[in-house]
Amino acid sequence: MTNLNDHEVSLFASLARKLRTTEGGILQLDACDADASRFGNNVASRLPEWPWDDWSIESLHGADLHCLAVAGASILAKVTRDNV
Repeated sequence: MTNLNDHEVSLFASLARKLRTTEGGILQLDACDADASRFGNNVASRLPEWPWDDWSIESLHGADLHCLAVAGASILAKVTRDNV
């Protein structure tokens, strides 16, 4: 894994740990690796006690084109970046 990929995996896992609830859900990831499945597996490997009950990971290239939540997060991130 390249240093940039490792950094991205660490950031995604750090955020996912903060979102954990007992209700379950899907972690929708915009894959930052040439292999989207590998990216999801690498993020999962950094999550304590994964797999969590009633949770799954969906790792896709271009997830912002397929997942409304990812598209919204992408817009918020870009606006925040542009305002810094």
